Amino acid sequence: MEPERKWLDLHGRFCDYLPMQLREDELQGRRPVCICLRCGKVHLHGSYTRYADPAGVVTRKNRKQKRKEREERKGKNDKLAELDRIQRYCCPLCGRTYSVLPPHRLPYRPLRADRLQAYFDQQAGIQTKGLDPPPRVVEAGCLQRAWCALTARVKPLTDVLGQLISKPVSDGASFWAHLRQSFDSVPKLLCFLSQHHHISLLANYLCLQPPH
Repeated sequence: MEPERKWLDLHGRFCDYLPMQLREDELQGRRPVCICLRCGKVHLHGSYTRYADPAGVVTRKNRKQKRKEREERKGKNDKLAELDRIQRYCCPLCGRTYSVLPPHRLPYRPLRADRLQAYFDQQAGIQTKGLDPPPRVVEAGCLQRAWCALTARVKPLTDVLGQLISKPVSDGASFWAHLRQSFDSVPKLLCFLSQHHHISLLANYLCLQPPH
């Protein structure tokens, strides 16, 4: 029998729930509402950072290259931040904590949603133009693994999405092509899956599922 798992709450006490993760674009207001529905607004509870670039830390060797990329991207209104700050909130009564991801981030993946969308569109034949700028080694590996994760989830995602997938699909490319007819962007798709089904595109994470 699997032992019961416990997590520390806001007050340092062990509880039977884990921190939840929400998306910024699924919030009805500026802050999430706790699922306990007893305390009204949640309180700010610090934040944490995640690398914005799949390569992670900027070393001295590639600092000049990073600076050059920033200058090149300024003209395209595409800011390259080294760290994304994820805001956290807590419920003062029940102690639950919530992390709120910005729309461009995927859960537990160091990839931007727009880059993932462009790569998936290319794999599905929706567009033939490659990513601009082209992915470097680390990002290319992350994108390839993300595509493999999607192709392995065609059946469960098709069952969840139901009539949003209008025709039978047999592989990841056909599934993504039909999916893009219903969602014009990956952030909207991620928001829909999180808000209505408590899952994500590439995996079912415990932090997205409310307690039973």
